[in-house]
Amino acid sequence: MLFAETQSIPATSGKKLASVEGLAEIWKNHLGAPGKGVAIGLAAMLPFLPGMLGSRKKGDELRDIYSGQEEVPIRAGRWWKVGSTAFEGSRIKEWRPHWSVLHKSHAEDAALYGSEAEKWKHNPILHPRPGGNILSP
Repeated sequence: MLFAETQSIPATSGKKLASVEGLAEIWKNHLGAPGKGVAIGLAAMLPFLPGMLGSRKKGDELRDIYSGQEEVPIRAGRWWKVGSTAFEGSRIKEWRPHWSVLHKSHAEDAALYGSEAEKWKHNPILHPRPGGNILSP
């Protein structure tokens, strides 16, 4: 019932739609309160759009970072919301490979279990203990 009552925008030439008069007609006659709210929200978002769409780094730089050839700075106090330091952190504490490179290397699994095969050998979901209780010793 709601969609049957809506008005459709009449077919107009592209020149009229691109003009101020055409937009004013659409604003007055064809947009309801939700449509006007969406239009105002989109207009308020436009100044921030260029920063959200791209990166400040070139493709070659990003490729070097994600392949592990270039290290990234790790800042002191990063992601700390309570103090007076900036959210991204203050001074550079160390340099290390990007987190995706560290994750792909499975270094944590090797440190905890010896190898990735040992990790899966001790997985309680794949190899439950006799008696059916995963938490029993």
